[in-house]
Amino acid sequence: SRESGAGRASALRVISGSLRGLRLAPPSGDRVRPTLDRVKEAAFNIIQFSVPGGRFLDMFAGSGQMGIEALSRGAASAWVFEPDAAAFRLLRGNVGRHPGGLDARLYQAPYARLAQLAPKPVFDVAYIDPPFGGGLFLEALDFLIGGGYISAGGTVVCEAPRGTPLPPQLGPFAAKVRSYGKISLYVYTRNEE
Repeated sequence: SRESGAGRASALRVISGSLRGLRLAPPSGDRVRPTLDRVKEAAFNIIQFSVPGGRFLDMFAGSGQMGIEALSRGAASAWVFEPDAAAFRLLRGNVGRHPGGLDARLYQAPYARLAQLAPKPVFDVAYIDPPFGGGLFLEALDFLIGGGYISAGGTVVCEAPRGTPLPPQLGPFAAKVRSYGKISLYVYTRNEE
């Protein structure tokens, strides 16, 4: 959940599930832009049936709040990738705030590190929220969908500025768009055949 030049940070919290109410450290400065609670709630309403027992991937994790929220809602595991060292320290500290053990796999690396892991991980839900204005949306989508990292019934959610020109179809995955103020969620699921 990152954007260069973002606004001020606000308090972060887990909004549902076993860790509901857990406070997370917000980022300082303008390098990390946390997902707003209403957008986070909307995203998890969309993917609610895929999260319990599923494998969750956050490709630009920022503070780590999306992966922690997924674990709180019953995800079997959350894989979080964040290349920025300061953001990764914040993320690691936030994961460490949970009262018990959670299956969070933390990588201070770009998401492309997935290509080096064996066996190849396959995810039920992937969340893409790169720095806005960096043109990383399509690159990340191509990597995930083209690389076969999404399960047959899986979902990819992109959080992007409203009006971002993302393709309506990528391989067998089609997008539906839902907007919340200045933010849109582009939800890619496999076409029913």
